[in-house]
Amino acid sequence: TCGAIVESEVLFLSLSRQDSVAWNKMLSAYVMHGHEGKALLLYRQMQEEGVITDAHTLVYALQASANLVGKEQVEISCSQRQSSKRIALEIGQGLHSLVRKKRFMKDVFLGNSLISMYGKCGAITEAEIVFSALWQPDVVSYNAMLSSYVNKQQGEMALQLFRDMQENGIAPTELTFVIILQACAILTLKEDLLCQQKREEMSVALEIGKALHIDAERKGFMSDIVVGSSVMNMYAKCGGILETKNLFGIFSNSSIVPWNTILSAYIRDGQPEEALTLLRKAQKQHAIFDDLTLTSIL
Repeated sequence: TCGAIVESEVLFLSLSRQDSVAWNKMLSAYVMHGHEGKALLLYRQMQEEGVITDAHTLVYALQASANLVGKEQVEISCSQRQSSKRIALEIGQGLHSLVRKKRFMKDVFLGNSLISMYGKCGAITEAEIVFSALWQPDVVSYNAMLSSYVNKQQGEMALQLFRDMQENGIAPTELTFVIILQACAILTLKEDLLCQQKREEMSVALEIGKALHIDAERKGFMSDIVVGSSVMNMYAKCGGILETKNLFGIFSNSSIVPWNTILSAYIRDGQPEEALTLLRKAQKQHAIFDDLTLTSIL
């Protein structure tokens, strides 16, 4: 938990008897601190030594495989170097087979881990199959499936699932709103639409986004900086420049994220002078810029 991985490894190796709990703790430590390769090698060692794997073991192994996605290059063995997404999917499919073999498919934690893994790998059909098979999906299940749709730029499917979630009486969390607000913004990204259709899509997305904003306020989620920034980003992408400016006044002191959001909104709305005026204001307030800020200004 404290990040002292070397010390954890030394203690693990010094144990006179390494039971499944000790193996799982070591797996968890590797996953928690971004050592996915080590976690998967340890899992393979468990298999080779005949250590009993339970649902917790498989959850950690699935999390490790999912977290491989996005890595530049992953080395699982000396002779194997492939794309991270391909490796993650192959390992995840193997783990899924083991979940079926051990008859763990009713375990909601394993189901959620499978959905997340498939979603990060872009295997949306497989994620849907696992989600549909869950006995009682919880809010984590819905968030994992929503995130899968957003990762595949399927905003309409995410919004439909969000409506189903509400009809089934599953209370959304702050994370749910962050994801569904991203789905709302996705509706405006269709490059193949004609200008009139584009305006209509943005209008629909803006109306949905306003409803989500009201709902987030009603639930008390707008005090969360991540939710607030997501609402602001949604307005910026959906053409709600006035709403973006209003929220900027609330969140501008929290981080560089609101500054980047409104800069992008001004540029998208054809107001470069406003963006440069805002830059001077940011400099006076000694705001710390990042790469996105400088890219927007350039």
